Amino acid sequence: MQENNKNIWRHFIFIIFAFLVSRTVFYLLGVRFDSQPLYFYLQIIDPNLLKTDLIRSIAYLHSQPPLFNLFIGVVLKLFANSYTYVFHVLYMFLGLMFSVSIFLLMLRLNINKWIATVLTTLFVVSPQVILYENILFYSYPTAVFLLISALLLNQFLTERKDSTGFAFFISIMCIVLLRSSFHLFWFLLIVLVLFKLLKKERLKIIKLALLPFLIVLLVYGKNYLLTGSFTTSSTWFGFQFATMNLYCLSNEEANDLVKEGKVSISTFNEVANLYSIGSELNSRVELKRAGVPVIDNLKNSNGTPNFNNYIYLISSRKYLKEALEVFKGDPEYYFRSLKRACILYFFPGPTDTPFVNRAVIKGYEDLFNWNFTHLNKINDGKLYSYYLWASSEFKNLKWDRLSIALYSLTAGLLMLLIGFSVWLIIWYWARKQDIISSLTLAFIVGNIFYLTIISNVFSSFGNNRYRFALDAFYLILFGLLINGITQRFIKNNNDS
Repeated sequence: MQENNKNIWRHFIFIIFAFLVSRTVFYLLGVRFDSQPLYFYLQIIDPNLLKTDLIRSIAYLHSQPPLFNLFIGVVLKLFANSYTYVFHVLYMFLGLMFSVSIFLLMLRLNINKWIATVLTTLFVVSPQVILYENILFYSYPTAVFLLISALLLNQFLTERKDSTGFAFFISIMCIVLLRSSFHLFWFLLIVLVLFKLLKKERLKIIKLALLPFLIVLLVYGKNYLLTGSFTTSSTWFGFQFATMNLYCLSNEEANDLVKEGKVSISTFNEVANLYSIGSELNSRVELKRAGVPVIDNLKNSNGTPNFNNYIYLISSRKYLKEALEVFKGDPEYYFRSLKRACILYFFPGPTDTPFVNRAVIKGYEDLFNWNFTHLNKINDGKLYSYYLWASSEFKNLKWDRLSIALYSLTAGLLMLLIGFSVWLIIWYWARKQDIISSLTLAFIVGNIFYLTIISNVFSSFGNNRYRFALDAFYLILFGLLINGITQRFIKNNNDS
């Protein structure tokens, strides 16, 4: 047993070593932490307000979940002159936690330690991870928290300790307060499933989940009082649903909708450009000021739109109303966007955001994503930097038989992993074998279904970026598949 533990520690040390060496190599190649989103990403409160009016700005924030902005504001306040360095160190620490947690969860799901080590190391050095780890955005923390929550759930199911269970509910609370895609009802669904299945632990589950639930409910209730929307992202849904219904129209179809009075010209113009949202309404309406800068300011100090201003909330509701009219009249437009979203989902992310480090690792990214290398080649090396980044150009992407076959192989593998895992869950459950792994897998697969459906049904761009939160889960499912195949191969050899 002692020898086995020593061997596992060697694998841990190798993964940590691979992480540190790879980060050193990428730094020497020119990869640097990008804190520019602080000054132009619409999801981030004006940095001047984060520095000077943090608590009140977070209290009145309704266009985004509060946790990421709170995190940024605390760092800006404590490290005003060295915040980029601090963000880099913190994201590196998240990356190290990510790496170790993936390996540990694979071991807990009885995946061979060599398979777990190889797959974890490949994931740690993947270009997607490198890009996300070096940009100030919530995608990386969300992926880390989601993976850690699965690990904590597995540990809680194994030990049934209060401290572990509370840590699990805190982790899923943080996810809700980081990404609006993870709704309060998502939190409640997890609680209800555990309450239903763990009959002996029902009182404990209620006790451990109560405080995290009340904190989330407080944020939702506060936003409802401010805007009438029971959500953490009041201004985005209308815009996103409008893009789903209006984005893939021809000029003739768009003109017909305007003539019929279903959609205004201003809606078409504003939905086409994030930075013009609310401009028509703002030109003719002056809202009463609340005396709170994070709500009153139409623009941030850098000139970007302040999506927390009520102009954007009212505009979003206008877009939603018109988009619903279009959907009722001709849902074909929506399904065009849905098809595009589903195709984009299987591409390596991230591609809908400008990354300063993409040019640095361009060759490496193309080599690592070998299944898309040919597609990139026939598109003049512009797959990631142009055709997938400029969403309007996606329809002009060139395909041939080989690129279609490789794409189909990629998409088919991910769907196979889900099917295999569902079968494994049912097999465990039916034979009452390894219920802990069964419930952990149910959490993993359930979240894959949940986020895949939410991200594709309600958004026509950024779908492969949303998938990044699930990539570690897909990796673990792949590890289970490889583990199952190798065990069956070894068993057959021994039998013969």
